[in-house]
Amino acid sequence: MKQLSTFTYTILLFFVSGIQYSFAQNLLINGDFESGGAGVGFQTNYFLPFTPGVSNPRNYLLTTDSFTMNNANFCNSSDHTTGFGKMMVVDGSGNAGDKFWELVNGASIGVISGRTYQFSYWIRSISATNTAANSAIIAVNTNGTTGPLTLLSGPTQCPLGNPSAWTKVTYQWVATTNNAQIWLTDTQTAGGGVGNDFAIDDISLVAILPPLSITSSSVNPSCPNANNGTIIVSGVNGVPPYFTYTLSGTSSDSNNTGVFNGLTPGTYSVSVLDSGGTQVSQNGITITDPTNVSITASATSICVGESVTLTANGASAYTWSSNPIDTGITNLNAVSQTVQPTVPTTYTINSSTSTTTNLITNGDFSSGNSGFITSYQFLAAAPVGGTQNAYGVVTNPQAWFNAFTNCGDHTTGSGRMLVADGATTANSIVWRQTVPVVNNRTYNFGFWIQSV
Repeated sequence: MKQLSTFTYTILLFFVSGIQYSFAQNLLINGDFESGGAGVGFQTNYFLPFTPGVSNPRNYLLTTDSFTMNNANFCNSSDHTTGFGKMMVVDGSGNAGDKFWELVNGASIGVISGRTYQFSYWIRSISATNTAANSAIIAVNTNGTTGPLTLLSGPTQCPLGNPSAWTKVTYQWVATTNNAQIWLTDTQTAGGGVGNDFAIDDISLVAILPPLSITSSSVNPSCPNANNGTIIVSGVNGVPPYFTYTLSGTSSDSNNTGVFNGLTPGTYSVSVLDSGGTQVSQNGITITDPTNVSITASATSICVGESVTLTANGASAYTWSSNPIDTGITNLNAVSQTVQPTVPTTYTINSSTSTTTNLITNGDFSSGNSGFITSYQFLAAAPVGGTQNAYGVVTNPQAWFNAFTNCGDHTTGSGRMLVADGATTANSIVWRQTVPVVNNRTYNFGFWIQSV
């Protein structure tokens, strides 16, 4: 006897969209002052000294040694990064409103509303006469923030020393618009500009990236013992591009695509390594052979003229055939057949089983904002007036943006869905996911959608 089985898979997909990607790189130009003076990434209300080696309050210079700016009152000081590069040396003005550094021409830097950013710089005192009473006090100013910036580390007042050690100062803030203007002032007015002199270097603005996570989907072998299972792995968030995907378990492999084919039944683990050097893993992915069909008999042997009952197992619908043809079989689709062959006969069952398997990970958004990629920006809640090219994963669109409709999700009325404030650019990617498929197999792709 031989057993045949065929299997058909259908994809179901619900209203979809995804997660915004961002890179942890400095959004500022010339933050280390190595690419040129004022006009290259920054501007200033301060002036260059008229006489080499002599500076006055409200002067600045890009130099490799602060002593060259004022050889009477400044200390020797090298830059923060290499000790041989440039830094911005500032002779404090004593006027609190003077901007010694600002984004060039008042331009705004592109940020994403709702995303958290860190602004940082390195600073040291270079005055021979600095004291706690006259040392520079640096204020960071920006639009597009929620309230005041939060100081995470470092002092607002320049550390004392002749010179002091380089000290990093870091602020954190949440953008409420898609642009921000940033400027720095020295608010110290005591001493009339004496002693509040400093060097600043490596100014930086970076987005805080969501942590790296991993999502996967799998397809079991098409038939028993076919050994053609598939696992597809995708990195989410972190620092793209993703360097290495690794498969371990019943068999092992690694590549830079995340697609692993030709897998035998078993239990597997996968991991992804991003460009930032972070690696995360997922365990317990199971590849299982589909259920095979079989025939059991009421007797192991019979004599001519005796009968035997054959019963099909392993599926829900069958088609019988025989060789040579047994005319006694009148219902080819019965589960059991009682036969009385007069010659050696082979009886065969064929089972065509239709199953529905959703190959989409988190297609109903029950796992929240995960498992997919998008060019839209994720916001926990939209600001007043809304934000184009943004989305949220919520149980009620109106809770995300008060101008949207008050309604529940498609499935239960109380589950999660994706809501989107549409993009202004055509063909923006709302949702993307890599799905394992098999050549020459038919799939249904669908989703539920409504206007809000």
